Amino acid sequence: ALQDASALDWIALFILKRKFSPKSQLFILTSIVALLSGFMNNVGALALIMPIAIQTARKNKMSPSEILMPISFASILGGLMTLIGTPPNILVANYRAAAVGESFSLFDFLPVGILLVVFGVLFILLFSSYLIPKRQTASNNEDIFEINDYIVEVQVEENSSLLGESIEKFEAGIEGELEVIGIIRGNKRFAGKIQLKKKEIHHKDILILRADTNALKTSIEKKSLTIVGDVTLKNSDLKSEDITLMEVVVTPSSRLAGRTFQGLRLRSRYGIALLGISRQGKAFKNRLNHVTLKAGDVILFQGEEATINDHIARLGCLPLANRKLRLNNSRTAGQILFVFAAAIIATITDATPVYISFSCAILFLVLIKTLNMRDIYNNIDWSVILLLAGLIPVGNAVQTTGMAELIANQLYNLSAFIGPLGILVLLMVLTMTLSDILNNAATAVILAPIAMTLAQSMQVNPDAYLMAVAVGASCAFLTPIGHQNNILVMGPGGYQFGDYWRLGLPLELLIVCVSTPAIYFIWGL
Repeated sequence: ALQDASALDWIALFILKRKFSPKSQLFILTSIVALLSGFMNNVGALALIMPIAIQTARKNKMSPSEILMPISFASILGGLMTLIGTPPNILVANYRAAAVGESFSLFDFLPVGILLVVFGVLFILLFSSYLIPKRQTASNNEDIFEINDYIVEVQVEENSSLLGESIEKFEAGIEGELEVIGIIRGNKRFAGKIQLKKKEIHHKDILILRADTNALKTSIEKKSLTIVGDVTLKNSDLKSEDITLMEVVVTPSSRLAGRTFQGLRLRSRYGIALLGISRQGKAFKNRLNHVTLKAGDVILFQGEEATINDHIARLGCLPLANRKLRLNNSRTAGQILFVFAAAIIATITDATPVYISFSCAILFLVLIKTLNMRDIYNNIDWSVILLLAGLIPVGNAVQTTGMAELIANQLYNLSAFIGPLGILVLLMVLTMTLSDILNNAATAVILAPIAMTLAQSMQVNPDAYLMAVAVGASCAFLTPIGHQNNILVMGPGGYQFGDYWRLGLPLELLIVCVSTPAIYFIWGL
């Protein structure tokens, strides 16, 4: 809804059109993404801000690695502020409701969460430039990929057997992976599947091919083609009046993750051509159609400008290319913000439960035709819904099988040496460690019953220990696998697996130092 209301376009215009220093721009981006994460899933908040962040990096001639990890970490911190910001908060609140009959409210997480956001964002601003390695990636400049590395220009000779033949027939007659993605004919350029499909090949045409080694060799030898080696290919050569290029990142919930481009048949179904794949800053050069795609991969697509955005959204990918600003939807933005504020007020005043308030808000926006049902289905993260539904019974099993009591007793034995406050710190560190290895929601499900059982055994306030679990489960900064946001920025930032702990470890230590006294004084033991 925020995207449709052009709110992000105003943010982009505000940042990119003014002469802010790089540090100021980073402060604005981290603050905005942290604020958004408090009122929507932090994965979605990061997805909305990433295109603006990459444009900001390009404007300042910075590597995207210098800005993407900070906004990823800021979005994770922002999710700590409210019940709806991150799945661990929802799971911990749900467990509390089952255990004591009352859930945490929408802003019960705010006093501790806001402190962590303030201290965390300040730490990121001060030290991220020293702790994050500067990676050279495919997103460093306007020429998104070094397309000359894996796309070849060939000229059709006078004696070529391809003269008068259609592009479709040429592609079908070559064994291996070969695709014509453009034609340069004098001063004219043709691109796009529909435009090229029936196009006849002429003498001196320059065909832009994406082909594996064998297919290219066969084409040159048998079809009388000559590689054009003295012409530098540019992104503009792959575009036409109706055809554009778009750089996207594969999200964890994307239909592309775990599948190949060939298996999805995207060219025949949607008219989308695959031009390049980059993983952790390194580009694949051969057999792109057969590469199994992973979350975090950056892909360069070619398609019709009018429809490619819809196709990309349907595939669950996040566009990273520059977007055209749309600044004429102030009425829509006002409606959305008003309805959203009403839902928050209804929740704060206990007029309705949180899930009723926000469901009614969405339903009302549909009724007044601000949103449509397709928008809703496309934007709901069904993987999170299914994950929560599947993990809640797991949490019950941890308690009913006696596992929670067994682990709690082992921790209880340590309380004689370190006291209840020491156990609180140990519980938070244990939760953080597991969250860096497991899914953060799974960690919350496993440790919430343990925290409750431990608090009851020690006769201390269980809410303090549940808050420690909520904070620890969300703060997964040491690895890319601990949180979806870390995976999302891995490809565009060109990060390696071991890059995260450099900024993440001191940040986690800071979180323990700030949240421990905050929980103690706000919730008490």
